[in-house]
Amino acid sequence: MSSRIRTLTLCLACLSLALLLFTGCAPSGGTPVVPASGTILYNGEPLEGAMATFFPASDGGRESAGTTDSKGVFLMITAGADKTGCVPGKYKVSISKQVMVDSRGNIVVPHEDLLNYSYKELLPKKYQSTETSGFEIEVARRGKNQFTFELDDQ
Repeated sequence: MSSRIRTLTLCLACLSLALLLFTGCAPSGGTPVVPASGTILYNGEPLEGAMATFFPASDGGRESAGTTDSKGVFLMITAGADKTGCVPGKYKVSISKQVMVDSRGNIVVPHEDLLNYSYKELLPKKYQSTETSGFEIEVARRGKNQFTFELDDQ
């Protein structure tokens, strides 16, 4: 992967994470979370720069997200928490990988003039929604909370 695409992926991941972190308010003392991580594979290969988002399937949970590294591994981060992880509970999962493109569809590196660019989703549409991804998980209070999501083109 070229350094421009890596830079773009990192910028998009940071922007997405910042938006997630600033959309909620934390109770004093932070949100109690447990470690949670995982791996995303696409057509059997680790997927770099993808974002997994966990949406609570019931009351009491908090939305969390993580972005994959070059090995397809992510650590979940919850808005308002003082450490990485998730609030224990059941979650529905969406997975997305976007890149910034110019008007001709060419992948570009972000810079000051972001208004002249748009985002292009690189994964099949079904993974972008919790209703169609088919991924549901439970984050336990104790034990390993390591999840593997296998994606394909079908």
